[in-house]
Amino acid sequence: MMRLRDRVGLNLSPLFLRVMLGIIFVWAGLGKVSNFIQLSPEDAAALANMGVIKGPGGVTKEPAKEPAKEPTKEPAKEPTKEAEPVKEPPKTGASLGGGVVLVRQDGTGYTAADFEGKDPVKVRAVFALAAALHSAGNVKDKMPLWPPALAQGQWPVWLAWAVSLTELAGGISLLLGLLTRVWAVGIAGVMLGALWLTQIGPAVQSGKALLGFLPNYPAFGMEWQMPMFQFSLLAAALALACCGPGRLSLDTMLLGGRDEVDDDDE
Repeated sequence: MMRLRDRVGLNLSPLFLRVMLGIIFVWAGLGKVSNFIQLSPEDAAALANMGVIKGPGGVTKEPAKEPAKEPTKEPAKEPTKEAEPVKEPPKTGASLGGGVVLVRQDGTGYTAADFEGKDPVKVRAVFALAAALHSAGNVKDKMPLWPPALAQGQWPVWLAWAVSLTELAGGISLLLGLLTRVWAVGIAGVMLGALWLTQIGPAVQSGKALLGFLPNYPAFGMEWQMPMFQFSLLAAALALACCGPGRLSLDTMLLGGRDEVDDDDE
């Protein structure tokens, strides 16, 4: 009876962990690649400078603000010159997206002011994560929450896709029990990064962290739900990496496995 109880515990416990983690991270991964969210002007400017999105469409309104109609006040003096300034701005605006684009090509970069008052910018959640990584590594007068070298160029986009694919592929693999320990470690790394970027890092950065690293939330406030959830997923992934997939998995079927219970002394 003791051996049966141990056998059930050793094989069903990993299965429960795999199903729980698999469902959550398949949902999270699909959300990042299919769900669209609205960006702040700062994040929109960061993605525009990365080349992920185009510059604000509102800049095409600038040629209309130019004194194109002023030459019409002097029709007798410059009848032919009126056509030249009116034709030239539309050519550059149509080919390059507006006069401001010419300035951006000189290396000045977009700013949040270019997107304020414009139509809301919506992108896939994976690109919003890229913008968050860029912001975490490019801060002034504060401790950066992300290595600045990994917040430049296309690094934030590549890392955001790596996180999304780890969640999606890792969730599917955990449901099947395929390469369980490898994917469990990968998901634990994702959750460790999420805890740092959204909870521990900002708390340390603020200088008001509890015990030096915990967010300064009310003792029993609802704000603790998210960090507790993230910590639970981290602990579950580490537990699964330690205990393995269990017998009800593709790892055991394809790669074989040794049942620790069978090695007990008779």
